[in-house]
Amino acid sequence: MKPLFKQLLSLGSSLGLLTMTLSIPLPVTAALPCKDGTVNRYQNNSIASCTIENNIQVRIGSLAFPCLQDHSISFDEKGQFQSCVISQSVKIITDNVVETCPAEYRVNVEIYNDGNQSVSCQRY
Repeated sequence: MKPLFKQLLSLGSSLGLLTMTLSIPLPVTAALPCKDGTVNRYQNNSIASCTIENNIQVRIGSLAFPCLQDHSISFDEKGQFQSCVISQSVKIITDNVVETCPAEYRVNVEIYNDGNQSVSCQRY
């Protein structure tokens, strides 16, 4: 009886792991609040840019950008954030240099193939 109990216990544990693995949700793509008629797309159908209806927060690693409604937001062909006009000032730290990007300036982000990124801002 002991070997049968061990087999059932092992089978139960395996099914439990399988159930846990199958219940892990897939990544979710958030809906982008674009104004009707403002969406521009790449040939692969990903969004290149649009005018956003509401303020939104965009996170890239440890950086967060509060994008301002009624202004454009843009992405590269891979769907990675590129730029927006920000609603609040943001501190950008690169190579131990702190730059403050004021509210209503356009922040530009470039992500390189090696994972490094460059962030800059300019008057809108």
